[in-house]
Amino acid sequence: MGYELEETRRATRDAKYNTALRTGEYPLRVWDGGWNRARAQAFLRGLFDIETWVKSACTYCPFALANDTGRKEAVARFVAEPDAGVLALAMEFTSTALNPTQGLIKGQRLLSLLQASSGAGDVLAAFEQRITTLP
Repeated sequence: MGYELEETRRATRDAKYNTALRTGEYPLRVWDGGWNRARAQAFLRGLFDIETWVKSACTYCPFALANDTGRKEAVARFVAEPDAGVLALAMEFTSTALNPTQGLIKGQRLLSLLQASSGAGDVLAAFEQRITTLP
């Protein structure tokens, strides 16, 4: 798992799911005394021509949407990558159709967040097109 040094609670919770067939490993927490987010970012900047490495590779991660900073980053990512936003919206749409309490953001819907966000028009239009083609 990619939990960094300062994510003790997440790593501890994940380790509770260890079984004889699955043992979580947390390399960022043990490499060379442990790597925090800043150290990992500096390492990645040295390898790739990119200023900031996005924290979550999962574009529809509900954990990335858990706070204001994460929501702002997700909206910016969806504006830059509309297909990622459409995928997240489609997942939320499907899950809430089956269970209205299962959105991606606690107490709010990703759809509402994007509707209230400037620059998200292309994402919303692509999502609308996508759901009209679903059976």
